[in-house]
Amino acid sequence: MRWLLSLAFLVLATSAVGGHLVALWDSDLRVIASPDTDLATLRKALNHLGAVEEPSDFWVRIVSNAQYSPTHRRLCLYALFQRHAVGARLDSFFASPAAAWFKEEQVRDATTFSKLPVKRPDGQSIFMLRPELPPGNDSAIYLRLAGMVTIEEFFALILGKAQDPRVRILEVAINDVPD
Repeated sequence: MRWLLSLAFLVLATSAVGGHLVALWDSDLRVIASPDTDLATLRKALNHLGAVEEPSDFWVRIVSNAQYSPTHRRLCLYALFQRHAVGARLDSFFASPAAAWFKEEQVRDATTFSKLPVKRPDGQSIFMLRPELPPGNDSAIYLRLAGMVTIEEFFALILGKAQDPRVRILEVAINDVPD
């Protein structure tokens, strides 16, 4: 009987946050989901997150919502990539509003850059994405991909104009430039 009461409490102790059911004791996700959270508290909550339990859509909803500050959105974009991108197919990962977050001029083929925050094995592509949140911010997300992909193929894959199950995200690195 006691376990039944615990289960009932668990069911009742959830609240809708950002369109998802998040347990009340998961205060870090509640803090992150609030557009009113100050940046210091947001960074602390992001740093306290444990194993990935939230759906990627939790982050997509925040990044896509202009009610959040550009910096809040940028930090959540990093969390989306760091927590959900590695191992994902490139075309599937961007099969959401994520493709609309990057214009052509914000994406560079970084395979030949002299310094990179990711490994550089032969036969793999590296792309740098600049979210410009807020506009003019030079922060970047680096993606190392399985296989050689041109910039044109990269855009075809993220815009849903092509599919290739072999092109997977192998590594993500963030170069955050504070506002």
